[in-house]
Amino acid sequence: MSDQLAFAAIAAARKLGLRVPEDVSIVGFDDTPQASWSDPPLTTVRQDLAGKGRTAGDLVLRLLDGDAPPAPVELPVSLVVRESTAAI
Repeated sequence: MSDQLAFAAIAAARKLGLRVPEDVSIVGFDDTPQASWSDPPLTTVRQDLAGKGRTAGDLVLRLLDGDAPPAPVELPVSLVVRESTAAI
């Protein structure tokens, strides 16, 4: 759901005696700056926030101009693999 929740999941796993990534792999979402220097560095999904904002603004302007609501919009994301996930 988010990198912040992933950090909490890592802490909870450790309290249960689980090792990340040896026992459980954890992935976040957002690629916050902390993701690269957490322990272990967090695998996460990066999204283009500026592009997301531009797309949202464009959609609002189109709706204000009376255009029909558009079809669902898919925005690109990328997986940033770090050390919180184990190889399969």
